[in-house]
Amino acid sequence: MILHVLQRAGRLLAAVGALAVFAALPATAQTSTGSIRGVVTDSAGAPISDAQIVARNPLTGIDRNTTSRSDGFYTLSGLVPATYDITIRRIGFRPIGRQVQVQIGQVLSLNYKLASSAVEVQEVTVTAPHTTETATSEVATNITSAQIEKLPTPSRNFLDLANLAPGVTVSEDRVGANLSGGVAARTFSANGQSASGVNVFIDGASLKNDLTAGGIAGQDASRGNPFPRNAIQEYRVITQNFKAEYQKASSAIITATTKSGGNTWTGNVLFSYQNKDLVALDTFSIAAKQPKSDYSRYLTAISAGAVRSSGTSCTFSAPTRGTTRTGARSSISRRLPASHLSTR
Repeated sequence: MILHVLQRAGRLLAAVGALAVFAALPATAQTSTGSIRGVVTDSAGAPISDAQIVARNPLTGIDRNTTSRSDGFYTLSGLVPATYDITIRRIGFRPIGRQVQVQIGQVLSLNYKLASSAVEVQEVTVTAPHTTETATSEVATNITSAQIEKLPTPSRNFLDLANLAPGVTVSEDRVGANLSGGVAARTFSANGQSASGVNVFIDGASLKNDLTAGGIAGQDASRGNPFPRNAIQEYRVITQNFKAEYQKASSAIITATTKSGGNTWTGNVLFSYQNKDLVALDTFSIAAKQPKSDYSRYLTAISAGAVRSSGTSCTFSAPTRGTTRTGARSSISRRLPASHLSTR
């Protein structure tokens, strides 16, 4: 009897342990890549099977390839956000080439028509306008690498550019804005909901803030920058119809991908400086005839990346921010270093 009870207890503990392990497993991987799909047909509209579709990333020299099915349909999934050279070949048809940009979370529909050719003479390059995403119901805005590099913001927080998405609000991140003279609460919110309704994913890893106030790490009570801006390649702001794989969010999702190295060493250096002469007083300070307090702020950043001899890529980013503000009520000086090193 005792042995039977112990066996049942052992099975029960094993079941509870398996359930706990299952609960601890992460949800389905969050989308940090893009995909291309479409149909390959001949000039008469008939589907072409076994056509070779190759997507080459000229930055890394890596090829992704697939073949079309009997109905002419093909798909290339899991593409790292980048610009790709697409080539379609089939014996008896003239090959076609095209260059497209795949952004994070995008599903591009690209259909191709191959012209018959008894002898393959040369490759034909097709130039077409920017592709339109029609394969998903998500309402989203993509923040590109060019925007991250060139658009000015008050800080080096990459979330500042989320303001480009309709319905998204990012509060100012400044020193001495509250009654205690400390750091003002920073929030990122969307669709009229509170900051707790959003979540950010970096390469599929959630930055949800489960311990203190605010929606994600790097805002509200957790302060500061959640991730170095120089380390972000691009990101996507999804404000409606996001998939169930994005957990712990009700208003908006940001899914970002980090930079990876290419075949050549690349990098950049940034320095920015601001003092009280470059800052305007608000309406209330002007009405109260309050003088400007001493203020200075600088931002520095450096990043570099390349493909290592082993075939994996390596990127390094190290931003630093320093802020000093003194006045009749507060005296604050802080330095917030951060660094990011990734390998792929």
